[in-house]
Amino acid sequence: SMSKPMVESLLLPLTKYKIFLQSSVNHSLGVNLYEHGQFDNALRYLDEATIFRRQLLDVLRGQGTESAKHTGSSLLNTVVGAMKNSYLFSSPESMPEEVMSNCLDYAIQHACSLLPMRLDKYDADDIELSLSLTLEYAALTNHANQSYQVALALFQEGLILRTLHVGKHSLDVASLHFNTGVVHDDLEQYDQAINRYHDSLRIRLDHLNRNISPKEASELDDSVLLTLKCMGHVYKVTDDVDNAICCYIKGLEILTVKSTRHRESADSWSKMGLRLDLAIPPPTIIFSEMREKEVADDSWKFHFRAINKKALCHHFSELPPGKRTSSGARRLKKEMVKLHSTIIALIQQKKHISEEDESNGTVSHRHAKPTLSSVLLASLSARAHTVGDTFDTALMSSSFQLGRIRLEQTRFDEAADHLEVALRTKWDLDPTSSSDSDSDVSFVYKSLTRRQPVSEDGPPEEGAIYYALGVAHSQLDDHERATRCFLTALRYLRRRLRLVDSLEVARVLFDTATSYYYLCDFEQAESLWKDCLRILRIHETTNGRVDDDVDNSDCKIKLRQGVVLYCLVLNQCAVSKDYDAKTFTQLNQAQTLLANCEETTLASYMEFLTGHFLLHTATLLPIRMRNQIPTNMRIVPMVSGRVKCSDWNEMCQS
Repeated sequence: SMSKPMVESLLLPLTKYKIFLQSSVNHSLGVNLYEHGQFDNALRYLDEATIFRRQLLDVLRGQGTESAKHTGSSLLNTVVGAMKNSYLFSSPESMPEEVMSNCLDYAIQHACSLLPMRLDKYDADDIELSLSLTLEYAALTNHANQSYQVALALFQEGLILRTLHVGKHSLDVASLHFNTGVVHDDLEQYDQAINRYHDSLRIRLDHLNRNISPKEASELDDSVLLTLKCMGHVYKVTDDVDNAICCYIKGLEILTVKSTRHRESADSWSKMGLRLDLAIPPPTIIFSEMREKEVADDSWKFHFRAINKKALCHHFSELPPGKRTSSGARRLKKEMVKLHSTIIALIQQKKHISEEDESNGTVSHRHAKPTLSSVLLASLSARAHTVGDTFDTALMSSSFQLGRIRLEQTRFDEAADHLEVALRTKWDLDPTSSSDSDSDVSFVYKSLTRRQPVSEDGPPEEGAIYYALGVAHSQLDDHERATRCFLTALRYLRRRLRLVDSLEVARVLFDTATSYYYLCDFEQAESLWKDCLRILRIHETTNGRVDDDVDNSDCKIKLRQGVVLYCLVLNQCAVSKDYDAKTFTQLNQAQTLLANCEETTLASYMEFLTGHFLLHTATLLPIRMRNQIPTNMRIVPMVSGRVKCSDWNEMCQS
């Protein structure tokens, strides 16, 4: 009979395959259980996979362990038992050793050729790489079970193997650095955690600067953002406020870039308006009995303002229903709110400590300036090109952006508070920037400023802050303060940015006129709405391209003209008790321009005004002629084919 060592050497390929199969199966089961949250069971399988892969490495290196020998002996007993029961061999013990060896060798080679994969293609390096993956999942499972020291040891071993085979600049190595940093963070070993986070961030930023696909860039953005947030948390816990702010600012930049991918293209009208819908007042009729009171009695104005709340406005959207905010954009906005709030809180904390130190005559060493030991902080310092302190600029930007988001969420009190902070910080950064200053020096400084496009994500211009603040106050029905903010924004746009007849100015004019309307200053409202309409008509003649604005189509311009004409007619209802032909013409034009508008609420407003004008005109006719007026008469028919209304207009003029 054959010697046992000889048989075991012949069975070595099957022994390797069995161990390989056992390790792979246990690893797959462990990973699946880990992903489903069954950590105890997952750990059991991952530990088995680790043992088997270590055994396989020993076998490949010719250092078989007792367990591997046991596996070979088990295979030998199985093979010999099968041969004894086979009809080909009645007594294998009496076979010549050479024949037995040849038969067994052929059988094993044939069996290996039928296996679904060739193990001979795998060497010790491949198995070590697989072992590092098993160690990583075992470490993650131990971390989930709060066995931090065990997890740390497994991560470190996996990191050594991964670095050895894929290089220290691999994204897999970056992931292991990050996970090791998380464990150090949980163990409150903050210095080690920061070092690991820095190593991970450096590798990921290096890959992010390469020419990669958009999908890969998006995944890398997410991992970099997570690393920055973890670093910011550690810096915040260790009272290193400066570095914490830098990390959150960089994370906010990534979120801002991601959010721009979800935004629709917009022209300067929409950007100046913070992409908010137009707030259109509902029709309000002032009866003659109210106006016939004494001039000194303004009680009708109080009544008018009491029943006309800004909350009752209809918000007119230029976007069709299918292009509203997506779920992905909403998630990004929530994340941005958290980062903006954190940055504001940290900078205010830093300012408070600085004020305390100044009052006590001491110097604080708890908040040193950012050390440029990392690529991240160095890049932030290099890009600091704004006037004044970098952190004050961040405070202004975060306060403005958070106030803008609160406006979209209709949380107007919070929006006004954040925008006030942004405005005060703007004054601190540049005391000469106040638009209220009318000195010669200020005027010269403003006149030299070049026209800049409306920026949605960078540090806000003073005019944008005043405009947003005006929107917040108007929504809170504080229209006196709102008009002051709007007028200041207008002066800023026209004097400093030299925007005279731009769409930005037209948008501010519209909202200013609306606030004057609610203040019952109808003449001023009419003047501003007419100026807004004039600018829109100027831009209509440019075939939809104004200052390289995006998607500035004639269709949008016409819709806006229709809305402004509606407001002019609405204002005329409040100003005069007699409606002239010009008002009828404006209503006619508004109907024409808004004919293709999908806003049913605005269409119903137009129907109401049309009926009101018809009723008023009918009261001017002799009684014998009133019953001759068709009840279904319209100034503009609903059908697409327009008919001339000259006869009806001529009758109104008579």
